[in-house]
Amino acid sequence: MQESGISTRSRYSIDVQKLYERLNEVEVGVFVSYLELNKTIRSNVQQEGYAALGRARRILAKEGKEFKTLRGEGLRRATNEDCQELAESGISRTRAVARRSLLALENLPNPGSLGKLELASVIAKQTIFGLTLMVTKPSRRKSLEGELEKNPALTLESIRARLLDS
Repeated sequence: MQESGISTRSRYSIDVQKLYERLNEVEVGVFVSYLELNKTIRSNVQQEGYAALGRARRILAKEGKEFKTLRGEGLRRATNEDCQELAESGISRTRAVARRSLLALENLPNPGSLGKLELASVIAKQTIFGLTLMVTKPSRRKSLEGELEKNPALTLESIRARLLDS
């Protein structure tokens, strides 16, 4: 395996290592079928081998090698246009999460008429949905992305503390 990738003495399973090696060889724009990946690890990457494929893709993504899923067929090594499309789909997913959180918040019952247990449940849900809305705001997301670029060693706890302070 490559020096920048995972080592042969890795903590990853043999399936992850084999899939990593196979996908690492793929050139930009080239298609790899699920059947070929199934043969690589001798199990179905759409079923029991799904976790290994996901892990291999995440390792390669950290190295800047993204793959686009062609549903039911296989993977294609992402081109620059594909990467732009993937980024835009991430933004639209974020907006969808924000919309669902807002709807869920609006549909929560009025806390005034609830017992202690129901009230605790509603308060917990309000907190979760409220934080989700706050984090998915475009301005908040950009500021968090900027902070992570400046300081990649930020922890979840420090980010959570900053969100709660503002």
